[in-house]
Amino acid sequence: MSRQSSGKTDFGPRFEPQHRYVLDNPISPRFACALRAAHWDIVSVNELFRVEPNESVADEEIIPRCAQQGRAWVTLDTRARWQHDAALQEHLVSTLWIRPPSKDGMSAAYLLAVLARALGLFDGLLTRRRRYAAYCVIGSQLGASLKEIPELRRPRR
Repeated sequence: MSRQSSGKTDFGPRFEPQHRYVLDNPISPRFACALRAAHWDIVSVNELFRVEPNESVADEEIIPRCAQQGRAWVTLDTRARWQHDAALQEHLVSTLWIRPPSKDGMSAAYLLAVLARALGLFDGLLTRRRRYAAYCVIGSQLGASLKEIPELRRPRR
Protein backbone atom coordinates (compact mmCIF):
# COMPACT_ATOMS: atom_id res chain seq x y z
CA MET A 1 0.00 0.00 0.00
CA SER A 2 1.38 3.43 -0.92
CA ARG A 3 1.57 6.40 1.41
CA GLN A 4 -0.55 9.47 0.89
CA SER A 5 1.28 12.35 -0.78
CA SER A 6 2.21 15.28 1.45
CA GLY A 7 1.13 17.64 -1.32
CA LYS A 8 4.62 19.04 -1.88
CA THR A 9 6.00 19.38 -5.38
CA ASP A 10 9.47 20.06 -6.71
CA PHE A 11 8.58 22.64 -9.34
CA GLY A 12 11.12 25.18 -8.18
CA PRO A 13 11.04 28.21 -5.88
CA ARG A 14 7.69 29.63 -4.89
CA PHE A 15 7.05 33.10 -6.31
CA GLU A 16 5.22 35.57 -4.12
CA PRO A 17 4.35 38.93 -5.73
CA GLN A 18 5.59 41.87 -3.66
CA HIS A 19 3.64 44.82 -5.09
CA ARG A 20 0.10 46.04 -5.71
CA TYR A 21 -1.40 46.68 -9.14
CA VAL A 22 -4.33 48.21 -11.04
CA LEU A 23 -5.39 46.89 -14.46
CA ASP A 24 -6.53 49.64 -16.80
CA ASN A 25 -9.95 49.95 -18.47
CA PRO A 26 -9.19 48.10 -21.75
CA ILE A 27 -8.10 44.98 -19.84
CA SER A 28 -11.02 42.81 -18.76
CA PRO A 29 -11.79 42.87 -15.02
CA ARG A 30 -11.92 39.06 -15.20
CA PHE A 31 -8.12 39.06 -15.56
CA ALA A 32 -7.80 40.75 -12.16
CA CYS A 33 -9.90 37.92 -10.64
CA ALA A 34 -7.74 35.27 -12.35
CA LEU A 35 -4.51 36.91 -11.19
CA ARG A 36 -5.80 37.28 -7.63
CA ALA A 37 -6.38 33.52 -7.63
CA ALA A 38 -2.63 33.26 -8.26
CA HIS A 39 -1.95 35.51 -5.19
CA TRP A 40 -1.46 38.84 -6.98
CA ASP A 41 -2.69 41.96 -5.14
CA ILE A 42 -4.43 43.34 -8.20
CA VAL A 43 -7.70 45.09 -8.95
CA SER A 44 -9.31 46.36 -12.09
CA VAL A 45 -10.09 50.04 -12.53
CA ASN A 46 -13.77 49.08 -12.32
CA GLU A 47 -13.25 47.47 -8.91
CA LEU A 48 -11.09 50.34 -7.67
CA PHE A 49 -13.72 52.95 -8.56
CA ARG A 50 -16.75 50.69 -8.01
CA VAL A 51 -18.14 51.21 -11.50
CA GLU A 52 -19.70 48.75 -13.92
CA PRO A 53 -17.36 46.97 -16.39
CA ASN A 54 -18.86 48.88 -19.32
CA GLU A 55 -18.14 52.25 -17.64
CA SER A 56 -14.86 54.00 -18.25
CA VAL A 57 -12.72 55.94 -15.80
CA ALA A 58 -10.42 58.70 -17.04
CA ASP A 59 -6.67 58.23 -16.70
CA GLU A 60 -6.53 61.58 -14.88
CA GLU A 61 -8.56 59.94 -12.07
CA ILE A 62 -6.71 56.61 -12.14
CA ILE A 63 -3.18 57.99 -11.67
CA PRO A 64 -3.76 59.83 -8.36
CA ARG A 65 -5.79 56.89 -6.99
CA CYS A 66 -2.92 54.52 -7.82
CA ALA A 67 -0.56 56.84 -5.92
CA GLN A 68 -2.96 57.08 -3.00
CA GLN A 69 -3.21 53.28 -2.70
CA GLY A 70 0.43 52.50 -3.52
CA ARG A 71 -0.45 50.58 -6.68
CA ALA A 72 1.39 50.36 -9.99
CA TRP A 73 -0.68 50.94 -13.12
CA VAL A 74 -0.78 48.28 -15.86
CA THR A 75 -2.14 49.48 -19.19
CA LEU A 76 -2.34 48.63 -22.88
CA ASP A 77 -2.61 52.35 -23.72
CA THR A 78 0.90 53.20 -24.90
CA ARG A 79 -0.28 56.76 -25.73
CA ALA A 80 -0.70 57.35 -21.97
CA ARG A 81 3.09 57.40 -21.75
CA TRP A 82 3.16 60.78 -23.48
CA GLN A 83 -0.28 62.07 -22.54
CA HIS A 84 0.18 61.62 -18.79
CA ASP A 85 3.94 61.86 -18.40
CA ALA A 86 3.75 64.83 -16.01
CA ALA A 87 1.00 63.29 -13.83
CA LEU A 88 2.81 59.95 -13.60
CA GLN A 89 6.00 61.66 -12.50
CA GLU A 90 4.21 64.03 -10.13
CA HIS A 91 2.40 61.18 -8.38
CA LEU A 92 5.34 58.73 -8.71
CA VAL A 93 3.12 55.94 -10.04
CA SER A 94 5.13 53.04 -11.43
CA THR A 95 3.64 52.04 -14.76
CA LEU A 96 3.82 49.03 -17.04
CA TRP A 97 2.77 49.56 -20.63
CA ILE A 98 2.02 46.41 -22.60
CA ARG A 99 2.23 47.10 -26.31
CA PRO A 100 -0.86 45.67 -27.99
CA PRO A 101 -0.28 43.48 -31.05
CA SER A 102 -0.12 45.32 -34.35
CA LYS A 103 -3.11 43.84 -36.17
CA ASP A 104 -5.56 41.17 -35.18
CA GLY A 105 -5.47 41.48 -31.41
CA MET A 106 -4.90 38.46 -29.21
CA SER A 107 -7.04 35.87 -27.51
CA ALA A 108 -8.02 36.32 -23.89
CA ALA A 109 -5.93 33.28 -22.88
CA TYR A 110 -2.85 34.66 -24.63
CA LEU A 111 -3.32 38.12 -23.09
CA LEU A 112 -3.60 36.55 -19.63
CA ALA A 113 -0.34 34.65 -20.23
CA VAL A 114 1.38 37.86 -21.43
CA LEU A 115 0.04 39.75 -18.39
CA ALA A 116 1.23 37.09 -15.93
CA ARG A 117 4.72 37.00 -17.43
CA ALA A 118 5.00 40.80 -17.72
CA LEU A 119 3.82 41.27 -14.12
CA GLY A 120 6.38 38.75 -12.89
CA LEU A 121 9.18 40.66 -14.59
CA PHE A 122 7.84 44.05 -13.47
CA ASP A 123 7.36 42.89 -9.88
CA GLY A 124 11.01 41.82 -9.78
CA LEU A 125 12.14 45.19 -11.13
CA LEU A 126 9.99 47.08 -8.61
CA THR A 127 11.48 44.99 -5.81
CA ARG A 128 15.02 45.79 -6.94
CA ARG A 129 14.17 49.48 -7.34
CA ARG A 130 12.02 50.03 -4.25
CA ARG A 131 13.20 53.61 -3.86
CA TYR A 132 12.14 54.57 -7.39
CA ALA A 133 8.99 54.82 -9.43
CA ALA A 134 9.70 52.62 -12.46
CA TYR A 135 8.28 52.98 -15.96
CA CYS A 136 8.51 50.04 -18.33
CA VAL A 137 7.18 48.83 -21.63
CA ILE A 138 6.91 45.25 -22.87
CA GLY A 139 5.75 43.75 -26.13
CA SER A 140 2.75 41.46 -26.46
CA GLN A 141 4.78 38.34 -27.27
CA LEU A 142 5.35 35.80 -24.51
CA GLY A 143 9.12 36.03 -24.97
CA ALA A 144 9.23 39.85 -24.99
CA SER A 145 11.74 41.62 -22.79
CA LEU A 146 10.86 44.24 -20.22
CA LYS A 147 12.36 47.61 -21.19
CA GLU A 148 12.73 50.27 -18.56
CA ILE A 149 12.30 53.89 -19.62
CA PRO A 150 15.16 55.34 -17.54
CA GLU A 151 14.48 58.99 -18.33
CA LEU A 152 11.14 58.69 -16.50
CA ARG A 153 12.48 56.93 -13.38
CA ARG A 154 12.11 59.13 -10.32
CA PRO A 155 13.14 58.65 -6.66
CA ARG A 156 10.26 58.22 -4.22
CA ARG A 157 9.82 60.93 -1.62
